[in-house]
Amino acid sequence: MKKLLRFEILITLLILSSHIYIASSSRNSLMNWFRTDDAFYYFQTARNISQGLGVTFDGINLTNGFHPLWMLVCIPVFSIARFDLYLPFRVLIIILGILNAGSAVVLYRWLNRNFSRTIGIIGAIFWAFNPTIHALTSEGGLETGLSTFLILLLLSKISSIGEKRHSTWHITIIGVIASLVFLARLDNIFLLLFLGLWVVFSDQKLRNFLVIDAIILFLSAYLSLMLRIGIVFDLFVYSIGIYLFIFLSIIIKIPLFYLFGLYQNSGSLSLKKQMGKIGFSVVIAQFFIGIPILLLLSMTTWFSFPRSVLIIDMLISISLLALSRILGYSLDKQIGTDVITPRVYFINNWRGWLKSIVAYYGILTATITGFILYNLSIFNTPTPVSGQIKQWWGKLSTIYGSNVDSIYDALGGSFRYWKLPSNTVIHITSIISSQITSLLIFTIILVVIALILRNLDVFAYQFDGLLLLPILAGALWQIWTYNIRSYVGFRDWYWISQDILIFLGLMLVCNLFFNVISKPSTQKIIMNGTLLLISTWIGLAYINHLSNLTDYSPEKEGDYLFGVSYLEENTQPGSIIGMTGGGTTAYFIEDRTIVNLDGLINSTEYFHSLKSHEASLYLYSMGLQYIFAIPYVINESSPYKAEFSGTLQWMGNFRHYSLYSFAHP
Repeated sequence: MKKLLRFEILITLLILSSHIYIASSSRNSLMNWFRTDDAFYYFQTARNISQGLGVTFDGINLTNGFHPLWMLVCIPVFSIARFDLYLPFRVLIIILGILNAGSAVVLYRWLNRNFSRTIGIIGAIFWAFNPTIHALTSEGGLETGLSTFLILLLLSKISSIGEKRHSTWHITIIGVIASLVFLARLDNIFLLLFLGLWVVFSDQKLRNFLVIDAIILFLSAYLSLMLRIGIVFDLFVYSIGIYLFIFLSIIIKIPLFYLFGLYQNSGSLSLKKQMGKIGFSVVIAQFFIGIPILLLLSMTTWFSFPRSVLIIDMLISISLLALSRILGYSLDKQIGTDVITPRVYFINNWRGWLKSIVAYYGILTATITGFILYNLSIFNTPTPVSGQIKQWWGKLSTIYGSNVDSIYDALGGSFRYWKLPSNTVIHITSIISSQITSLLIFTIILVVIALILRNLDVFAYQFDGLLLLPILAGALWQIWTYNIRSYVGFRDWYWISQDILIFLGLMLVCNLFFNVISKPSTQKIIMNGTLLLISTWIGLAYINHLSNLTDYSPEKEGDYLFGVSYLEENTQPGSIIGMTGGGTTAYFIEDRTIVNLDGLINSTEYFHSLKSHEASLYLYSMGLQYIFAIPYVINESSPYKAEFSGTLQWMGNFRHYSLYSFAHP
């Protein structure tokens, strides 16, 4: 216990001392930490809330374009901005350090419990000080650090359940943490849905196949649509139809699979019988799914869905489900045991399931419902307007990004979703040639496969203990759901579940490698050597990263104040100025109001005015006087070129931006 506590204190002190070092640096070094304009959407809105102006970025429009829990953290922090504009940033860096230390301690305890103290130390150091992870979770000032800490805390709590049935009170605590994870970042909901299966069901095979089938059914429907239409970037045309199809597949097929005994221990159910039941249940389900789909197609004009997807999906889902059962059958250690029928199994367990469902999903559902009702009552929309706008951008030709352009990208194969391996490959390629890098990656893959095959039972047990299957399902559903909607404007911090998945997988492989070494003395030497090597490598990389953060050239001094002096010199006090973005400018400019033109941190009403091509009228009625933007963006790209035609008069240039006076024609 003392050893555990000593390391926890040591890593906490190291993390906090490095954060205090940054927090106490000069203003320009300090602001290197907050490199994204999106963070200032939180900061300026929190500042306005603390001053009693309401939930507003510009002091005029109510907005909900943020994740609520991090905003609650920012409000007291940025209340002190009235005394010193820079002091909140110093405080926030310390808070982010505390969250990073909390994440490291949670990981250390979890990995120590599942593997060994050495693996726990390696994992905590790697997570806390790896520059890629640190940049995502502890820099920038966004919600990622809070979301990461709560996710890791939730994973550790759920992992401790194992196959035991815990008290309702214990599961209630887990449900409360899950609700906080949702409020920390709303798209964590996909991860939470699958983690709940580990809370509700103690039967390992049941919960594993529930998650696997959920992945397969989503993948099959999604892939069927893409194969049918052949144009990935037009997916949004069928988004309502494919969401309905996936929903019907889940609620119809999974209960049928249970009734046909596909979730019980194999027992005397032969592989041939399983294949027959899969085919029969999918055909029956497809019939009942097709009825509402075909009725909507015949009775409405707004609903669009290719009928042939019903057939394509049936063939793909049967193939994938059959493959999953073949693999499951080959690994099943309970073949030949007595079979409990689905009916008897349900009768024996439904009361425990119901209690767990109420304790976990009930609390989570209540939180989501309360969040939706609050947003409807205050902001006239159920979800943050920022997400709605990024989905709408996917239907336009904008500068904010493009839709996925290949099935590979749509399914999540692109490196942009997996920042940890992506940056590692980029770093290795910068040292050695790409050919050698490819050979090295291929060799590593072969070694990993060999380690898994040699320790298959250990791998399966630890894979389950680390919750890698529900994390994988949540990560994939998140990516697929975004891409079906043709969502654009992705940012690196969206994909923290993906990096947690990769990280935990690395820890599992590391442990398998150590287990191969049979001689205890040799194993200890190699483990300690690996710990020393990783600590040195990560430590030097972290120090170099921090030194780069605190380094700046005189030419770039004060870049975060871009345009502030220019606008103060060329507009009168009290002016209302429109900008695409504008978070940093809004925070630092004096006696002017910055209105966010892209709508990410603006009102629902402004978003509707953009969609109806009445934004210029809306802004005119608001009293907008100037627009400060890149000329191409405001004059040539959608949705702005149609909105501001004939309303702008050029006043001057500042670097690559132009200042225009605005007047409605």
